Amino acid sequence: LRPCVEKGEPDLSEPVLIAEVAVAAPLEKTLSYLVPPELAPRAVVGMRLQVPLGRRLAVGFLLNVESSSDDDAAKGLKPIRDVLDDEPLFPPHMASFFRWVAGYYCHSPGETIRTAMPAGLSGKGRKAPVLHETFYRALVRDGQPSGSKQRAILDLLCEEGEAPLST
Repeated sequence: LRPCVEKGEPDLSEPVLIAEVAVAAPLEKTLSYLVPPELAPRAVVGMRLQVPLGRRLAVGFLLNVESSSDDDAAKGLKPIRDVLDDEPLFPPHMASFFRWVAGYYCHSPGETIRTAMPAGLSGKGRKAPVLHETFYRALVRDGQPSGSKQRAILDLLCEEGEAPLST
């Protein structure tokens, strides 16, 4: 028989995952949260998370995940609400760099990471907008462009049919 577990309390008979999260708020340190079993496969270092912070929900960045079988380690921790990204925004080795930058400049870890990310990634916890690259096609016009680079671009577009701006 398993002991009765109150609603909202983790089952501490099995190891639990504890996440170290840098909340995008002016906090001097990172915070610890429980990783619910259903979110565990998606909880990867570098992902944005939606976490409870006081009476509101905040966006945070996952810096580390550890497994713990210590009953006291998980007591009182709130669970992560959601993983907001499909892929990490930064690789795991950048977490230590962000910690170093935050310490060097006496800035909160979450705000340091938020500042390093493109605008809009720490807002209301929505999925990040996906930018779609524009493709360009040659238009039928009279005459050729006067510049050699413009003619080269037009030739490329005529050969390929269309091309992205990043080519």
